[in-house]
Amino acid sequence: TCRMNNDKVYDTESELLSHARLLDGKSLLELYGDEAKIIYGGKGGFGNKVEEIHYKIKNNNISEPDVANLGVEIKTNPLYKKLDNAIVPKQRVVLGMIDFTKLINENFESSSYMRKNRLILFNMFLNVPEKKDYDYKFVLNDIIRLSNDDLKVIKKDWEFIKEKTIRLDADNISQSDTDYLIAVTKGGKNQKRIPYLGGKAKAKRRAFAYKQSFIKHL
Repeated sequence: TCRMNNDKVYDTESELLSHARLLDGKSLLELYGDEAKIIYGGKGGFGNKVEEIHYKIKNNNISEPDVANLGVEIKTNPLYKKLDNAIVPKQRVVLGMIDFTKLINENFESSSYMRKNRLILFNMFLNVPEKKDYDYKFVLNDIIRLSNDDLKVIKKDWEFIKEKTIRLDADNISQSDTDYLIAVTKGGKNQKRIPYLGGKAKAKRRAFAYKQSFIKHL
């Protein structure tokens, strides 16, 4: 499946994975020299840089996974070293915006959330505050498959978020309501409430995300 914009095509999961593993123990600077020093702004800038420079996939906001023909989404996540030298995730992982109007008519198995996030290729790097992003070392690059047990919990969380939306209560979803999958507000200080369901209710813009504790478990 070739994309219109000349993205690199990976024919098999093992081809994609062996390319991902080139990052193991390396930084972008070590692999790509000065090309790695290009500045990508914005919150997801480093992830976009990894996708474009390493995977040769242009950043986009489409609802398909990044490697569409294999159904694999690429995520680049920071880890940090605690005082006892344990390495743990630095933050939650955001998994795409929620369209509340669409959500109420979806089934979990065929949902836009599952279509995009069924298989995730994680690129986990050690975040050292005093380093430039091109010097960050990657410590784990792997496609994580969710176990059936994890999937059951995620489905329950997803159903809870959908249920609140149906009850026109999407604005009051709390991160403590669910176990692994959360609905996080987006937009920083400018969180406007957006009408959904043809204006029957309003809710702040939200995205699906995995809790930090779930990333640690993975």
